[in-house]
Amino acid sequence: LAKDHECHFFIQANKKMPLEYYKHPAGYVFIDDRMLDLFLPLMKEQKFIHKVEKYNNQEIDINLNLFREFTINFNLHFVRWYFHITGVHAELDIPYLTNVGFHEIKEKIVIIRAKRRRNYLINYNFLKNYNNVLFLGLIDEYNELKKEIPNLKFFECKDFLEMAQIINSGKIFIGNLSF
Repeated sequence: LAKDHECHFFIQANKKMPLEYYKHPAGYVFIDDRMLDLFLPLMKEQKFIHKVEKYNNQEIDINLNLFREFTINFNLHFVRWYFHITGVHAELDIPYLTNVGFHEIKEKIVIIRAKRRRNYLINYNFLKNYNNVLFLGLIDEYNELKKEIPNLKFFECKDFLEMAQIINSGKIFIGNLSF
């Protein structure tokens, strides 16, 4: 869409989830103000977005919240569902986050493993032989994975831009679909 339109991206915070979600990081909402504050710096660096800010009843053309109303199981989540809202079929083999830059933390094996999308068939024990394994994400997810990887280190990012910079500076990234 940004190839021939000036895109403004408004993100709604504190929209209640219709179902109970066990231990969701934002409680009973999809995105709370804290999560939005983590997300905005990364989005503001994206050159294809002209303006990005919290949704406050601005006029919008495409309501991306509509995907939350689809009658699909988002635990079987595929980004292609979003194509139905925009009518645009993006090339998923091309990076969409740009202008991220690099971080002083370099050459790490970077892991993010969200509980909701965790594959319990994957064993991470092979990583216990490495001393440069870094976990980004929630502390309870880190504590769980540390049982498999005793030498795992935790880094709390100030926002998602810093997280993207660390991933960009890493030796390899291991992760599942996550915010």
